[in-house]
Formats: sequence, structure tokens, C-alpha cells
Amino acid sequence: MVSQELSGPTSIICSNKKISVSSVAFINTFLPRNYSFDDIFEPGVVHPGATIVMSALALSEWLKSSIDEFMEAIDSRIRSGFQGC
Repeated sequence: MVSQELSGPTSIICSNKKISVSSVAFINTFLPRNYSFDDIFEPGVVHPGATIVMSALALSEWLKSSIDEFMEAIDSRIRSGFQGC
């Protein structure tokens, strides 16, 4: 089950609380979208920044990834999301 595999303390942005990585990915993704801090290119069809970056941030903390691994995850996910556009 995914919730068991992704359990473990991960940081909520702007908080001292740590909860499961799946919950943190959801909460941290909601925050920038709620305040319209998503990608700023208005004419664009999709705006994946907040979703991808915040999810990658939660997973990177949980996996104890390096900054290079974190950046590579963001880059590869954004590139794969734009294939065929």
C-alpha cells in the first residue's frame, strides 16, 4: 500500500510539523497554488511548477536526495510533461 511505503516524517513548508510524505506533497502543493504562486507565463497551456517542485521537494527530503537529484527530478518531470504539446 502506498501510504505505508511513503510514511515517515517530512516537513510542511512554513511549519515545524512533520507528517507523511504523501500528505506533505499534497499540502505543500496546495499552498503556492492557493496564493497563485504558480508559473507566471499566463499564455501557457499548463503550469506544472508548483505541483512538480513541491512534490519533488517532499520526496527529496524523504529520500535524503542531493540537490542535484532534486533538480534532475524537476527537470525530467517538466520535460516529460511537455512531450507532445
